[in-house]
Amino acid sequence: ASSSIESDVVPTLLQHEQLLKNNEGESITPCFGLNKPLSDDPSKFDNETSKRLNAKILNEIGIRNNSLPRSSIHSQDEIGMFNREASNDMILNALDTDDLEIIEENTDYNEKPNVDNTLGSGLEEQMVFGSDGTSSDEHLAIAVEVSSEETEVSIPQAIEHHPKSKPSSQPNHRFRIYMVGFMVSVLMIGIGMIVFLITSRKRVSLTKSQNHFQNIPTISPTWPEEKSKIIQNIIDVVGQTSLTVEGSPHALAADWLLNTDPLQLSHDAETLIQRYLLALFYFSTSQRAPWKSCNPSNSNETMECSYATLIYAFPEIQYELETKIRWLSEKHECFWAGVVCDDYQVRAIELTGQDIVGTLPSELAMLSSIQSITLAWNDFYGTVPSEMFRMQQLVNLELQYNFFTGQVLSTEPYTTNLERLVLTGNMLSGNIAACVKLPNLKGLYVQDNNLSGTIPNEIENARFLSFLRMEQNFLKGTIPSEIGNLANLKELWLFRNTFTGTLPRELGNLSSLMDQRLHFNAFHGSIPEEHYTLPQLRRWDIQNCNFTGTISTAIGQLSTLWTYRIRSNNFYGIIPSEMGNLQYLSTAWLHNNNITGTVPQEVCSLRTFGKLSYLQVDCDKLTDDGSALVECICCESSKGTCE
Repeated sequence: ASSSIESDVVPTLLQHEQLLKNNEGESITPCFGLNKPLSDDPSKFDNETSKRLNAKILNEIGIRNNSLPRSSIHSQDEIGMFNREASNDMILNALDTDDLEIIEENTDYNEKPNVDNTLGSGLEEQMVFGSDGTSSDEHLAIAVEVSSEETEVSIPQAIEHHPKSKPSSQPNHRFRIYMVGFMVSVLMIGIGMIVFLITSRKRVSLTKSQNHFQNIPTISPTWPEEKSKIIQNIIDVVGQTSLTVEGSPHALAADWLLNTDPLQLSHDAETLIQRYLLALFYFSTSQRAPWKSCNPSNSNETMECSYATLIYAFPEIQYELETKIRWLSEKHECFWAGVVCDDYQVRAIELTGQDIVGTLPSELAMLSSIQSITLAWNDFYGTVPSEMFRMQQLVNLELQYNFFTGQVLSTEPYTTNLERLVLTGNMLSGNIAACVKLPNLKGLYVQDNNLSGTIPNEIENARFLSFLRMEQNFLKGTIPSEIGNLANLKELWLFRNTFTGTLPRELGNLSSLMDQRLHFNAFHGSIPEEHYTLPQLRRWDIQNCNFTGTISTAIGQLSTLWTYRIRSNNFYGIIPSEMGNLQYLSTAWLHNNNITGTVPQEVCSLRTFGKLSYLQVDCDKLTDDGSALVECICCESSKGTCE
């Protein structure tokens, strides 16, 4: 998008033309000296006559040589130019009353804007408006005495022309030719300048002037007042520096708001900044490639669009088309695809699976009423702005499956209402120490990243935490016993890390726990007896963890258990018959252990009268005497069915 910011600049060409007319109206056509005496008789032209003639001339003429008409068209250095030492070291070239081109020289980007210069008062002293009109008595034109011996000499003095006199044609004619030529030349130069300015006139693209946006606070007071106020409102929110980079999303959004937006909001419109921030978000994320759907319309498109809503991501991505409104259209921004509002205030942005490429602008956090941001399954990169964790109204932040890097949370969070933080499937690093300091956090999803470090003991302060997913990282250390104080915890996913040590008994206090996945870690020891009494546990995955010991008979108390996977450990002993009490048990992986004996009939009956679909034991392994390690007539092995 490329447009201009219009401005009035003084003095204008119209004023120059007026100056020219005024000078022409006041000019005095010069009259040049005679080439011979007023009388044919030289003797009659005596000294007395000369004195009377001089007096008459002085009374009737009385002009100064430097009062001869001069061209009112001055050079560029004389008219409309700011001194190079003026405020902000800039040169303002006047094009006409509608266009402004800002030229920057040696601007100090770190210089604090001068509020006074916003009104232009600091610049007017440097402007030159035409001639200063000074004169000197040294150039007074007078008549001189002409003696009889000098009658054949041409006297070019400013005297009244005698109708009968016949001055020498050669000097007078040549001078007039020079004057006419000079005036014609000046006129042609002036016309050429006007033609050049008109033909080169253009609306200054903001992509060109973005590099000079720091000059906006010192614009001439003739800058259109409404647009000047809009720019100032934007600067108050995003700062002046952010508008100085040529082609930056900040400047493109400002240009669109000023010159392209069909709504053309006033500076005091309630949603002006909201509309600007959404435009900034679009320009920040569409410079490398357009979105998958609902981009701004071109000349052949209406404001309606087919929005591709992501329905499934696995096993393959599936979309469903819906009719919505394009971004940057003439409709209120609350109607744009993926924008959710309440009382015309943005409450949520939901743009999942739109192939969006770019960085996440921190200014999005300035949408003070927003409660949910969902930008999953896109191609965002860079860091997650720390400003996102200072949004007091934000409840839900979903940025999963992008390409974000850096620390998961680099600074102390200031937000108090964030309940759900989803950063799954990025390339984030660092630890989670700051995350657990979010006081109202209910869901922390940071799996499939590059996180390291340990789980801090302070995790117990996140007393509302219900979902904790940190699998597939590089976390280490032991599981802190403080997790047992999270009375609301429903999911505990810590698999595929490098945790060590034994499981704390306190995990048995998690009365709300429904899904515990600790597999593929480096634990050791046996399973505490308290873990077999979790009243709502549905899935228990502890395979590939080096656990030892026996399966407790207390397992029959896990009446809600659906999935029980303990394969590839060092469990021994027999399968307790109490497993037959698990009426909802669907999957049981007991193989690759040292379990022996026979599968109890109570367990096999679950294949017939219960929901048990997969039961795997080591029935295909043989002992030293050639018998099966586990005898079972209702089990499945990794190689086939044991009958």
